Amino acid sequence: DAKGNGHPVVIVNDTRDQVEGNFSIKDADTKKVLLSKMFSISANGKSLEDYLPETDETKLWLIEWEVDGVQYKNHYFVFKPHVELDEYLKWLPKIKRNQ
Repeated sequence: DAKGNGHPVVIVNDTRDQVEGNFSIKDADTKKVLLSKMFSISANGKSLEDYLPETDETKLWLIEWEVDGVQYKNHYFVFKPHVELDEYLKWLPKIKRNQ
């Protein structure tokens, strides 16, 4: 959830080894890349990488990251105060394609 500076982008490494990689976050509707960075996180560490601005619009952000040549994907709903069912149903195919 957004706080103060916006939506915090936090990377967590729950392994016993330092990891390096890159990530990007993009808007599912516009395909605009909101944030893209390289990262290096110590074993069992976490890092606050940046903030994404708070918005009054309901959004779906698609998250992609790569570590050791393996790609991963996830998503994040941005909403205030709630997500309408019609919007969620519209995004389901985009979430499935992103998996």
